[in-house]
Amino acid sequence: MSKTKLTSLLVAALLGTAIIPTALAADSLFTEDARPLAIHQDQTGQVKVTHAELLATTNPTKEPTTVSLIRRHSDGKLYFMVNDKTSEKNAFVPYSSKLYNFPLVKDSDGDYPPLMFVLSIPNDGDTLDKDLGEWHGKVHHIPVYALFTVVYGTVVCQSPYFSATYLNPSHYHDRIKEAEHARMIDGLMKQMPALHKAVKNANITLPD
Repeated sequence: MSKTKLTSLLVAALLGTAIIPTALAADSLFTEDARPLAIHQDQTGQVKVTHAELLATTNPTKEPTTVSLIRRHSDGKLYFMVNDKTSEKNAFVPYSSKLYNFPLVKDSDGDYPPLMFVLSIPNDGDTLDKDLGEWHGKVHHIPVYALFTVVYGTVVCQSPYFSATYLNPSHYHDRIKEAEHARMIDGLMKQMPALHKAVKNANITLPD
């Protein structure tokens, strides 16, 4: 991506020409209680997720996060789940084919368009980003605007990431400052190609 194009995308985020799609707003399935969709191991050592079926996971040994695709038991909906190993928090993003396939899509100029989604974090606590997005009970929903490129199949993130103090923002004036949130965004983006491989190996067919 050229420096001029990168600058124009940053300006778009700050001045309001980039709008997050309504479909990526905070998911209403998260209740005030935020019943924990938590990753754990059972007595046999098999990885499980409470209240959901674990369909595929990247499970890297040297990365600070793990990215999984899960299906919630209550409604059958798909989510990306990002487990931050340092904070032991989980973040959730509703599945969409657009988000899943973002490393494969370029714009008419041959560049990768900005990635926009909402990161939902149960029991997020008093962090540097506490005023970003919205709180629904104990669940913190943070809109994310992220720039990236792909080099030989590897997603290269271009920080900082931007956000806003409400959902469905018309502009992104605020930077995401909390390290654990940045790690979660890094993980979701950088490990998406690995998740593709895990989904393929598991013979899972995903909706368009």
